[in-house]
Amino acid sequence: MPTPPSPEDNGLIIRPSTSLVSLSDGRSPVLTEIIGRSLVHIQTSKTLGTLHKIGEHQLHSPDYRLVCAWAEELGIAPVDVLGHLLEVHAPSQWQTEIVENRFENILVKRDTLAIQAIPYVDGLILKKLCILGMGSRGTLELNLSAFPHLTELICPGNQLHKSF
Repeated sequence: MPTPPSPEDNGLIIRPSTSLVSLSDGRSPVLTEIIGRSLVHIQTSKTLGTLHKIGEHQLHSPDYRLVCAWAEELGIAPVDVLGHLLEVHAPSQWQTEIVENRFENILVKRDTLAIQAIPYVDGLILKKLCILGMGSRGTLELNLSAFPHLTELICPGNQLHKSF
């Protein structure tokens, strides 16, 4: 009876932790690229597949971490942060919008949600960010690298409306 092949014979090394597997040396660069991209996609899907419940809503991990970071900064419950974000305001194009458990648009009214910074959270797909009351609560630290999918930044108090 033949012995089962070792991981080295198959070209894959399985790691006991949650890290990605990798190819051993001496394998095809094309195969390495294909497997590498597939493994990254699987790991990303696994991360995004986790839903966290806040009140009546479920959010993917990056969006949940954003709400929790603001809750910690302000010393309030995540459900209260989400409640402030989801309050209905006019004009309607500036509303917080959750699509498929992800923030697509966020409206921050700093008179009710007095955040001082928007933290970097890997994996956000936010497309539109509107911040009302920029001058009323002091400066706000904005690191736009946190939002690689951002197409519109609106800060009407500063007369800033930037499309990317």
